[in-house]
Amino acid sequence: MNPSAIQPTGPTRFLRPASRRFHRFTTLCALLFALALTATCFASGPYCAIAYSKSTGRYGHGEGYDSRAAAEYRALAECGTHDARVVGWVRNGYLSLALGRLVGTYGTGYGSDIYTAKARALKNCPSDNAHIVQTVWAGAHR
Repeated sequence: MNPSAIQPTGPTRFLRPASRRFHRFTTLCALLFALALTATCFASGPYCAIAYSKSTGRYGHGEGYDSRAAAEYRALAECGTHDARVVGWVRNGYLSLALGRLVGTYGTGYGSDIYTAKARALKNCPSDNAHIVQTVWAGAHR
């Protein structure tokens, strides 16, 4: 069979060769755009954060927000002190805050499950008698 005798089939069979190339190019661009849009949808997710004030011992949290900044803003607002700092944040996971006996002694921990987050927070707190005071969660399901 003569290769020049082969005719294209499908929706592009009536297009000129240059138009066919343009059609392929625009289809490829649309596909890449759809893939990029899908990737950003999967990259975002629920965030949570914890803020802590070393001088007062107060803490606050933001849980289930669509951005890290929103979760941190809420945590700082809940803490309500001028010297509060965000001490931890996580996306799609658990975050725990452990406090020691002395004001200003703390540790944070994160994990995909509550037990890991709590264990890490206790390990990261320099006090021997640390205890968990806050655990927050951000994710699609529990």
